[in-house]
Amino acid sequence: MLLRAAAVQNCQASPLVDVPDLLADDGTVNLPAATVDLTAACNILAGWDGIFDLDRSGAMIWRETMERFETVDFERAGVLFADDFDPANPTTTPSVPAADPAPMLQAMARAVQTITEAGFALDTTLGAAQFTERSETRIPIHGGTDRDGVTNVVRWSTSSTSSEPAPQRGEPVSAGSSLRGEGYRINNGTSFVMTVDYTGDEPAAWARLVYGQTGDRTSPLFDVQTEAFSKKIWRQVAFTDAQIEADPQLDTYTVTGR
Repeated sequence: MLLRAAAVQNCQASPLVDVPDLLADDGTVNLPAATVDLTAACNILAGWDGIFDLDRSGAMIWRETMERFETVDFERAGVLFADDFDPANPTTTPSVPAADPAPMLQAMARAVQTITEAGFALDTTLGAAQFTERSETRIPIHGGTDRDGVTNVVRWSTSSTSSEPAPQRGEPVSAGSSLRGEGYRINNGTSFVMTVDYTGDEPAAWARLVYGQTGDRTSPLFDVQTEAFSKKIWRQVAFTDAQIEADPQLDTYTVTGR
């Protein structure tokens, strides 16, 4: 919120930003030198509430902007902040935006270039860009990375821990970005989610197993929980004996020793 407010103020004051060529690792031009107009992106960020939900415009712009910075930039005085992170005051530091707006404006210009190069409109909602796949069906996914500063962490991982084929994704649109032509493909992150209310006579809980209940893609249970997570539909957890016995899908098995 603090950085975003400062960024909006700065881009409203200086909407035209010059950026040099951005080079790939092999020395080729990844993004060309240009004078980038930040007016549209600035207006979108000004109207964004900072939430990484499916229907939010602005999340892409902010993510692409923040990806231009190193982890240390969020902890030490420099290009983003004028003060250091203080372990004794972890929730309130750093708290002073850097005086020089140039690094933030340059990062925003790269964000605009990257999103445009990927074929997305600047006001694209997160749900139109961030997704996972189940049986070749694209499912929109809310949430963000640790760099986004959210607790609903979702991301891409090169490891595969299921019976599904190892996922693949395209090449990044620009150096320093996680955006591909298809968007942000997600295959890792938030998995088992449960919230519990202890204020009543007995616990009340709601949960989701985000990855799904089975790796068998022929099963009707293969993707229903991922779809439900996308739509934020919770499943109430049967806790008491009466709740368990009232479950219409209850199956009882008797296990005996040999």
